[in-house]
Amino acid sequence: MKASRKIAATSSLRERAAALSAKASQVLRPGPITDEPDLGRRALVVGSLAAGAALPVPALAAPASAPDCHPDHELFEAEAAMRTARLDARAASDAAVAATEAFYKARGRPPVELMMNHREERLFASLPRCPGVGFVPTYMVHRPPGPDGNWRNPGHAWTERGLQHVIARAVDVFGQGGQTPHRIRRWKCLLPTAAAFDAHHERLREHFRLAELGAARDAADRKVALAVARLEALVAGTIEGLAVKVRYAGLTSWDQMPKCWSTLLQSAAAVSGVTLAARSDLEA
Repeated sequence: MKASRKIAATSSLRERAAALSAKASQVLRPGPITDEPDLGRRALVVGSLAAGAALPVPALAAPASAPDCHPDHELFEAEAAMRTARLDARAASDAAVAATEAFYKARGRPPVELMMNHREERLFASLPRCPGVGFVPTYMVHRPPGPDGNWRNPGHAWTERGLQHVIARAVDVFGQGGQTPHRIRRWKCLLPTAAAFDAHHERLREHFRLAELGAARDAADRKVALAVARLEALVAGTIEGLAVKVRYAGLTSWDQMPKCWSTLLQSAAAVSGVTLAARSDLEA
């Protein structure tokens, strides 16, 4: 009797193990499981395993948090843009100045005969100008220092356009008599020399790209103005943003401000940890 019971118990354990194995295989392969009371839980496990198998490895890791957007990020960008614009403007200005210096060195001074005499300068190149003549295009020519070593006002040389301008208006302004015929003859004699020097002047302007470099300098200056306007229009909302505003204000002659404003700026500098430059440092 005991032996038969032992055999029955053994076969019962085997049957139960086989049943559990069959149910486990149902969980691991697709298909509906209809004979399990915990169908929802097992279906969730199967779905999670299938989704994990289909995803790439990084997707299984914990999602990285998105980088925080600083409240004053626009101020930081505006400050960087202003610095870049100022560097570009400085480079454009240096290039234009170097080209201008090279141009004047290559061009030289206008011929001596084209230099206006004292009366001509007083009539056509000084303020107030002679009534009825209007603006006369001339070349400004630097004069050497006077006997006392002081800089003297620049002289003026005739251009072809300037000569034609005064010749056309001479009779109406000065009348037909007096010195008018002599002046007109002198100016007409200067026309060929002025035309030749003008052509020389323009060739060198093109060679040294003065117009192109001047336009680039002006465009760079406009970009600086826009960048500065953007920075000035933004309001800081954090200590880091306040530091940007203080650095910008510190570029000015802040120590010449009224005391209430200079101390306010110094207070903001102390709070934001910015060291304000002295005026002597700015001028160095």
